Amino acid sequence: MRIIAIIFLLCFSFCTHAQEENLDYVNPTALKNFGRNAERLQDTYSAVRYYTAYLQKKPKDIPMTYHLAELEEATRNYAKALEYYTLAFEANNELYLHALYHRGRMLKMLGKYEEAKTELNRYLTTGKKSLDRDQKKLATAELLGCDTASMLIRKPLAVALNNLGKDVNKPHIEFSPIPVTKDEIIFGSLQEEELKYYELTDVKPKRKLYVATREGDKWINQGEMAGPFNSDEMNIGNGAFSLDGNRFYFTRCEENWKMEMICHLWMAKRNQRGWDEPVKLDEKVNMPKFSSTQPTVGKESKRSREVIYFVSDRPEGYGGKDVWYTIYDAKKNTHSEARNAGKSINTARDEITPFYYEKEKKLYYSTDGRSGLGGFDVYYTRGELKQWTPASNVGFPINSSADDISYVLTETGDNGFIVSNRKGGQQILHETCCDDIYEFYKMNPVHLAVRGLVVEADSDELMNGNLDYYSKPAVANAQIQVYLIENGHEVFMRTVEATDKGNYLIDLEQDKEYRLVMGKDGYLNNETKVSTMGYAMSDTLIGHVGLTKTSDDAFILKNIEYDFDSANLTDKARKTIDEYLLKVLNDNPEIKIELSAHTDSRGADDYNKRLSQQRAESVVKYLTQKGINPKRLVAKGYGKTKPIAPNTNSDGSDNEAGRQKNRRTEFKIIGKVELPKKAEEDED
Repeated sequence: MRIIAIIFLLCFSFCTHAQEENLDYVNPTALKNFGRNAERLQDTYSAVRYYTAYLQKKPKDIPMTYHLAELEEATRNYAKALEYYTLAFEANNELYLHALYHRGRMLKMLGKYEEAKTELNRYLTTGKKSLDRDQKKLATAELLGCDTASMLIRKPLAVALNNLGKDVNKPHIEFSPIPVTKDEIIFGSLQEEELKYYELTDVKPKRKLYVATREGDKWINQGEMAGPFNSDEMNIGNGAFSLDGNRFYFTRCEENWKMEMICHLWMAKRNQRGWDEPVKLDEKVNMPKFSSTQPTVGKESKRSREVIYFVSDRPEGYGGKDVWYTIYDAKKNTHSEARNAGKSINTARDEITPFYYEKEKKLYYSTDGRSGLGGFDVYYTRGELKQWTPASNVGFPINSSADDISYVLTETGDNGFIVSNRKGGQQILHETCCDDIYEFYKMNPVHLAVRGLVVEADSDELMNGNLDYYSKPAVANAQIQVYLIENGHEVFMRTVEATDKGNYLIDLEQDKEYRLVMGKDGYLNNETKVSTMGYAMSDTLIGHVGLTKTSDDAFILKNIEYDFDSANLTDKARKTIDEYLLKVLNDNPEIKIELSAHTDSRGADDYNKRLSQQRAESVVKYLTQKGINPKRLVAKGYGKTKPIAPNTNSDGSDNEAGRQKNRRTEFKIIGKVELPKKAEEDED
């Protein structure tokens, strides 16, 4: 038998297609056997052709009709799959009740959402008593996907999509675009212009990495990627550069004895003349009998180590293909044991083609395990390692009713690339057969930033808000930690260093809330909050911040007042605590302070000491109620033992101004507490 190699699966599996020999005179039994052999060889397209010819001779074989529907779905021929599922259900609506569910799914994949909902509801109603919990759950998820699709289509993203054209997108699939510059990409492909037939023993062409550049308004294929990456013995693709550009991770795939395509991760290092020979990552990452593929590179915040996220079908995942990660130790030149990225990302189905956008701490990936517009939809989440925010659908028209994968952004984030088998591409067999690369542009992108000064300020200036930032000395090279607040979650984004003149500039996203925490050794941390909500045009916001030097001396808390002859805090005192002291403690979670209360010289010593102790304890109690750990707070009443001004004048008369200064509340840093450690598995 002669066969043709066609790529249609997402992880490099080969599919084959029988040569167009005349099957009219082949008997049904032989056709069925040919189909079974083709399936055994993972030759799905040939199996479809043999079974189709078989059913023309044996149209009443309903089990084969249903099986052919499944195979047509596997080749992403949604219209044909719909046709065969319909025939199976109409022939025996009790035995093939599940064909209704699949009819709904195929209508959804064709973008016919209202018709899909009708079939899915019909399935749930008809099978109300016979369907199990999981079957009902799957159908309900597909119904939710139809509603999600309708909602997202009504509110499309302001983006334009363009097919990269015939010089890049050939009739076979293209995959894994890697932006190099705004006008250059690396991508994977089998660069064949037409179907070619091979004997079973023939050496078949391999997928390789290619380079394309933009010339005017067209993308031009410049041929194979230079370097020691491509091979005539293995299938190559799915690459990612390290953040410093000195390492390139990519995938090599080979068939095993079962004719299964097994993929593993390799790494090459850049040298002065080009690239070293690639090295296969060890078994901590590449499990021998399972695939590891589709790498993307980020950085973890704790120690700024390189993290490689990738896809694997290895055991102990959540189901199907999951996103996993490994951490690179640059000093040892080793990678840590692979770990699963967790259930915030991974579902019981497949997660594929992750892309980590370090600038925004976002992981984009595609999954068919959530209620989206089509099969595989692109989602994003923020975070790192195993800590992620809830996943969000990227939206329409990035996502379509078909499969949408390999979402990547250029450095600016204003444009990027996606791979899709949506209608309108360069297809070899049917209209949704094969994947093309599309470029997308954000129309009228909004660029926002915050700039400011970090300066020295004393506690009075910060409490009273009367700080003239431009007249104060700069805090050189202050560290600024950027946190984004989204959907009730706070995500650490990055650390930025101010200049030696105290200036800083930080890019921000539109319609987001941020918290910027400034600090430097020898100073108390301080923060400012910045909102970009409602900004429809590019702008630069202002966020000046003052830092107070730490000292062994006490900081006087002005406006801390108590009811007369009482330890009860006044409303004015609570306001001062909320706006200043509570903020200092939250911005500096490691400091331990003594809160002290003082009186003037009037009254008995014991009474003054007892009252001042009670007043200091009132402040501690209030702070504890606000969530401050009591282990960080020490209450101390000094009575009249530590005046800072004369209580009387030199002639013995009363010094009311001095007494007022002595009636005070102070705080002093007396040490540090050990911060609770976050759960961290990756100390290796």
